[in-house]
Amino acid sequence: MRIILLITFIIINLIQGQNENKKLPKLDLRNFHGTITGLGINKDPNTLIPDRTKHDILLFDSQIDEIKLKAKNFNPSPLTDINIVKLETNFGILKFKLYSNESPVNCLNFKKLSNSGFYDNTLFHHCVPKFILQGGDILSRNHDEDDDGLGGPGWTIEAEYNNLTHKRGTLSMVRSSNDPNSAGSQFFISLSENQNLDNKYTIIGDLIEGEHILKRIVKIPSEHTQGKLLCKVSIPENENIDNWIKILDPVSNDFIYSKIPISDDRISYTETLKAMLNNLYRPGVPIIIDSIRVYSE
Repeated sequence: MRIILLITFIIINLIQGQNENKKLPKLDLRNFHGTITGLGINKDPNTLIPDRTKHDILLFDSQIDEIKLKAKNFNPSPLTDINIVKLETNFGILKFKLYSNESPVNCLNFKKLSNSGFYDNTLFHHCVPKFILQGGDILSRNHDEDDDGLGGPGWTIEAEYNNLTHKRGTLSMVRSSNDPNSAGSQFFISLSENQNLDNKYTIIGDLIEGEHILKRIVKIPSEHTQGKLLCKVSIPENENIDNWIKILDPVSNDFIYSKIPISDDRISYTETLKAMLNNLYRPGVPIIIDSIRVYSE
């Protein structure tokens, strides 16, 4: 928690130029719905992401099981020729059209999960710049970040490959690397031309509204980037070296140095900072999927 406070302090001061003595509220980024100013998104404070009411997205395993059971027993209305996905996040709304004719089984499964509330308050837990933004894992709502990306609804769907191609804004289903018929609930949005994924992952839709929201989301720095804000390439002169830790940056493979906060201890601070630096693709601020609903016209 202390390291999160320090990172939040650094980011806000870098962008807003606030007084460095100003105290920040205690925040848990896994549960935070708040104004994220700047981040290379927009420097006008009047047009940034609006403040949101904080609500707890974390659940116990028994509650997750209830959501999965509800989704399993939910029977969505049939797909029609026009099916629109409304994906609401704490950064804004994305809308997609579904390819119900090209991928009918996967699209109906996506509607089943969406309209049952399965995706509500899950996270976009994985973002690879210029490649993909991934979400849809119910385990992003539990208390263990290490298993984000490993969850599903409890069933799988067969692949439906077609003539569609992966481009920026394409919505596709995630599957395991060794089984093409292992898609469940997780999905990804392509952030660039990804034709190398064609006929390997089932495409179910395309972005039709919210490109500016997608741009905001993908500019959020990763935990690795935020961790590096706490580090320097060397210990400044006249500093007590006992108050600093030496840690390896997994990207540059160079050692960097960070000062231990007064209220923290060496071991816990080292473990926390190391975990952050190793999270190359986890967004440093939660991208929360408030809800997904599919509307058929």
